[in-house]
Amino acid sequence: MKGLVDVNLRNYPGEYNIGLDMGTGSVGWAVTDEQGALLHFKKKPTWGSRLFDSAQPASEARTHRGQRRRYIRRRWRLDLLQKIFEPAMSEVDPDFFMRLNQSRLNQSRIIEGDPIFTKGFTKADYYDRFPTIYHLRAYLMDTDKKVDLRLIYLAIHNIVKHRGNFLRQGEKLSAKTAKTSDALKALNESLKAWCESREYEFSKIDEKKAAEILAEKMTNRSKKAEGIKDLIKVDTSDASANGKLAKGISNAIVGLKCEFVDVFGEFEGEATKFELSDDEKLEALNAVCPDDCVELLEAICGVYSAYVLQGLLTYAEGKTISHNMIAKYDCYKRDLETLKSLVRDYAPESYGNFFRGATYHDSNADDPSHDYDVSKAKGYTAYDLHKLSYDDFAKATGKLLAGTGVEADERHTQMMDAFKEQRFLRRLKTSDNGAIYYQLHLEELQAILKNQSSYYPFLKNDEAKIESLVTFRIPYYVGPLTSKNAAQDHHANNRFQWSERKPGMEDAVITPWNWESVIDKNKSAENFIMRMTGDCTYLAGEKVLPKQSLLYEEFCVLNELNGVRWTTDGDDWRRLDAAQREGIIHDLFHCNRRVTYKMIADWLVREGDATNPLVAGGQGESGLESKMASYIFFAKDIFGVDELDSSDYPVIEKIILWNTLFEDRSILREKLQEEFGPAGNGMLNVEQIKKICRKRMTGWGRLSQKFLCGIKVDTQAARRVSIMDMLREGNPNTTRRQGETMVMMEILHDDTLGFQEKIDEHNRKYYMENEKGMGVNELPGSPAIRRSLNQAIRIVDEITKIAGHAPANVFVEVTHDKDASKKGKRTKKRWDNIEAALNAFKAQGGNLEVMSDFEELKAANIDLDERLTLYLMQNGKCLYSGKAIDLHGLLAGSGQYEVDHIIPRAYIKDDSLDNKALVCRTENQRKTDQLLIDESIRRKMANTWRSLHSAKMMSDKKFRNLMRSDISKNAMKGFIARQLVETSQIVKMAQALLEARYAEEGTKIVPVKASMSHNLRDAARLVKCREANDFHHAHDAYLACRLGLFIQMRHPGMYKNPKDYSHVVKKYVREQSELFKKTHKMPGSAGFVVNSFMTAGFDPESGEIFDDAWDEDDDVKHHRGKYLPDAWNAAAEVEGIRRALNYRQCYISRMPYIESGAFWNTNPISKRKNPKLARKRKLKPSVYGGYDSKKAAYFFIFEAIDEKGSATCFISQMPIYLKKALENSKRDFEDYCHQLVSGTRYEFKSIVVPRLLKWQLIEISGSLLYVNAEEEVKTGSQLAFSQEELVDIASLNEEAFYDSSSLKRIYSSISRALRRSRCQMLADNLNLEQHSDSFCSLRPKEQKDLLITLLRLCRGNKKSVSINLSSIGGPKSAGRLRPMRNKVPDPIFIIDQSVTGMFERKTRVGL
Repeated sequence: MKGLVDVNLRNYPGEYNIGLDMGTGSVGWAVTDEQGALLHFKKKPTWGSRLFDSAQPASEARTHRGQRRRYIRRRWRLDLLQKIFEPAMSEVDPDFFMRLNQSRLNQSRIIEGDPIFTKGFTKADYYDRFPTIYHLRAYLMDTDKKVDLRLIYLAIHNIVKHRGNFLRQGEKLSAKTAKTSDALKALNESLKAWCESREYEFSKIDEKKAAEILAEKMTNRSKKAEGIKDLIKVDTSDASANGKLAKGISNAIVGLKCEFVDVFGEFEGEATKFELSDDEKLEALNAVCPDDCVELLEAICGVYSAYVLQGLLTYAEGKTISHNMIAKYDCYKRDLETLKSLVRDYAPESYGNFFRGATYHDSNADDPSHDYDVSKAKGYTAYDLHKLSYDDFAKATGKLLAGTGVEADERHTQMMDAFKEQRFLRRLKTSDNGAIYYQLHLEELQAILKNQSSYYPFLKNDEAKIESLVTFRIPYYVGPLTSKNAAQDHHANNRFQWSERKPGMEDAVITPWNWESVIDKNKSAENFIMRMTGDCTYLAGEKVLPKQSLLYEEFCVLNELNGVRWTTDGDDWRRLDAAQREGIIHDLFHCNRRVTYKMIADWLVREGDATNPLVAGGQGESGLESKMASYIFFAKDIFGVDELDSSDYPVIEKIILWNTLFEDRSILREKLQEEFGPAGNGMLNVEQIKKICRKRMTGWGRLSQKFLCGIKVDTQAARRVSIMDMLREGNPNTTRRQGETMVMMEILHDDTLGFQEKIDEHNRKYYMENEKGMGVNELPGSPAIRRSLNQAIRIVDEITKIAGHAPANVFVEVTHDKDASKKGKRTKKRWDNIEAALNAFKAQGGNLEVMSDFEELKAANIDLDERLTLYLMQNGKCLYSGKAIDLHGLLAGSGQYEVDHIIPRAYIKDDSLDNKALVCRTENQRKTDQLLIDESIRRKMANTWRSLHSAKMMSDKKFRNLMRSDISKNAMKGFIARQLVETSQIVKMAQALLEARYAEEGTKIVPVKASMSHNLRDAARLVKCREANDFHHAHDAYLACRLGLFIQMRHPGMYKNPKDYSHVVKKYVREQSELFKKTHKMPGSAGFVVNSFMTAGFDPESGEIFDDAWDEDDDVKHHRGKYLPDAWNAAAEVEGIRRALNYRQCYISRMPYIESGAFWNTNPISKRKNPKLARKRKLKPSVYGGYDSKKAAYFFIFEAIDEKGSATCFISQMPIYLKKALENSKRDFEDYCHQLVSGTRYEFKSIVVPRLLKWQLIEISGSLLYVNAEEEVKTGSQLAFSQEELVDIASLNEEAFYDSSSLKRIYSSISRALRRSRCQMLADNLNLEQHSDSFCSLRPKEQKDLLITLLRLCRGNKKSVSINLSSIGGPKSAGRLRPMRNKVPDPIFIIDQSVTGMFERKTRVGL
């Protein structure tokens, strides 16, 4: 690398290159000249890091949005109810609704709103007569006398507000007919369909017996679950899995914890084990539930609800829900008296503390309230005040009476049994009430209306409308009915509102009784599904196929079947040819819902292709996971034929599309009848339409029809073929074997076919046509990917504008961030996988020798590192010799054993377990001239390896690597390609978008694998320390540039023709083999490309690599080859990179933003907790309660004057909940500012800065700061360290690092870096120099902990919080910067940065 020269980026005349390091929270960038030297701009090197908050997944916002909509719709129903009652109520009590609405805000005890009726009927009178709302409802159902209209409204208001669930929508149900048997029947049907789709054996659950078990009163839930479990007979061909599945379903049904992974199989989800009463976790499960399991989950929830409802209806059997609630209320009183008497008899000294407690007046003499103080309540009082959960209350009761001799008392036994069944002192209002069907509330509503309509005619006239407030539910596919306040996209279209109105109904008011005449439900349903339908994984702008379409199912089957291999001797494994695949699909997949390996083997024997074949290679353990269920359904169940006519395919595909689109079966039935029924073309009769409607097809694939059939390439036979043609017929271009079988990824990666080129061409064209009109939310990918793409494109655009022309290359590297939510799950899964593999090995007759070790290690919760994993998966034996490995010696690090790379890192740095073997050190010396395992070892260990492989203790890839005797050209091509080719979606998208943007400029967009930069850092000992600062993003972008340029210079054809470089790699490996035999050292450990980078000398004709940069003696150099001088000096290049990484200058820019989402931080709180935020405007929090803290959208600065006329500036939050109102009205905004200073000596004068975004960069007294809170700021200047300093700082990540001298050096480095930074405010606040001696006196662990928190503080991000420096004589809240706490300093500068940070605009704010 040439020396760094201050070459200005502005209007740069030559070729230049951009490197990008893209992550979900940052984009690093670097600009170099054609030789790789950093350019400069404003006397700083052109590299930097753009930082931003990672966008939250859509599911997170969706949950809150859904909850918000439910509350809005409930309020909407109640408002409609009031309007119906209003004319009649105005004659009885004109102010009733006003008092009712206002009284909701009162924290005292209420009568569904606490209105005062008349002097003759007081609140006390009401509660004496109707202790609960259910007493009122029951009275209104039973009486035929005229009742006060206000009481009627209160009862109906309660019914409409808490109307129940819609699990059995459309059915006629009552309290007498709502039985578990119907729900069990639905479970049977769903479980049968689910088992059929998965080819499991299923025996019908005995519904009558199951209903009897669920109805048993004296049996606890655990015993009921055991009884139900015995009735669930599902055979998955795995006895252990069968038991887990049955247990999971039975537990879920009775409300115990269920591990849903045991029921549905592996799926992505935060919480997979919970009780169905946990609404939040159930809602999260619904969002990620596998498509084929949705109906089964609904059926399980249906039985659970029926079971809970059955319990609620046993308090007054045969009567309505209100009568049962009254009986439950009476039972509660009896239970309370029982508990009190037990405590009086057996623990009298605890009675007062358990049933009473301190009042607010006791805690504060100025508080007149004699209500119990919630914060100090215990026992029953805490439970009664909702401070203690039911389960915790049961435990507290048991603990109180334990050891008192109460165990012999029958009352205690009955009480504890009732606690287990959740029937002792169970409140009326619990989550159990969610199990009540809306029909049971409707039953009571109809009885009330019938009794009172003779006295109030409007109840008869509006009966249908009132009932619709209970029975009507907006279909999910219609979504929000109004576009008011809807979020909009880049084109001003509503993002979350898609309902479509009928012509002429644009301004009509929607109600439950007119919505079908206003809303076009069919079109709205279609809009919804098309919005939810994702784009093709490979082709931009193309919608995916339904998962159960004929074409997509055929693709899945072929793609899996093409990967299947078979053998007769165990050695010569081959794939199925085109004729065999066609026969297997016709004879097996068209007739069977699941195809096993044995079925394929038997077919091969029948066809005379083999005598005793062994088949493997599919996704399942015993067979293929893919199936052609839709083909079988339409052939056998609908048309009753053996084979579908290809001419019917388009019609069937349309039916499948509709079935997937319209979950509402009435819409589907309507469309089928209209087009294909007797009234249409007559293709389907009534029975066939019924069957299709009963069959629920769900889910979408990940590929489009155009991708599978529309993208075509030319072949050697002058025929154009698609990907599906290739999957069906094989490769028409192959020279080795006609019709060579290929899977999709092989087709895409085969450069001779050209599919990837066609796909890239399509995407380039699409983005060229649409990219300029696309907003951020219309970019492909998740919200996090979209934000990263948007920032990266803006960075390239800005650099291009400065340079005056487009770059020659953009090298794109993607940082794969670790998913913190999965931390710990992978380890658990690995333990489970190892246990399953060990059991399989034992079941096959293997001599399992490590099971006791496994159980001991798992019980001890030992960290499952790669050595232990390999030890267990190798059955405790050396993989090269079969000798037993001493576990204690392995754990102690005796040096007897080492982990070997099966395919050496000279070819590729593959550090996966599939390429590693735990071996005795003495056995790891025999290598061929290709550095592969010696033939004698392969012969000796082949049978052992096969046993491990067949038991899944070894992957296919690992087995092939072990058995490999030669590296073919194709294999070499694969090794090279895996080092170069980045396959992640974000890279593909960045490549397509940038190519579309700069296609005419000739810019090459070149992906660079992040692992190469990592390997180069390791090889050249270049330190990366994420904890020190954010410079590493820029550094990674720079290294991507350097590596990309190196490959273009030394190996220019490697990206396009990796096979042509196989002889170069082989030559290089042979030289390494000779060196290995001489020295027993592996010279290269970073893969061919990075090893090449680290090696000087180059023969331009052959590409052969030579080296003079090794430290070994001349004898070693002799074995490596002679030195041929050329332009590449590896040592100088590495030194140049090191010199660049030592630069202390780096552009850092952070994306400021406007916060959106939740208005405040928690639920409403009591007035006694001093809420800061009112529940509604003009309602004092001290009287009505409120919220603990508001959330700010951004900040603003306003000016105020005191009584002397002196002006001062203040900063304040713009609350999210007021943002829209204040932005739309300048007057309201100014009134709000007046409120902020009311009661102080200041008077509002003017708004100075109306919008100061979160994480806006500002400057105060020369210090750069970020605004992130109303009173507090963070440092806006990151610390810069040299590579030498980073070596020490990076050591802080090592668990055993406690070197005192190094820790002191780090402290000094931080202290110096702070003084060099542009935030002297933080440096002065911490004043580390003054506390240096005190730091040196701390113990090493204390020093290390302090340094870690200190570095976090100096990063200036969300995790940067004040630290406690009292241990070294500093303040307890060191680093808390509050320069604007009382007023805004005069002046401050607001600094607006461009996306790169290379441009800044300073705005002075002052008086």
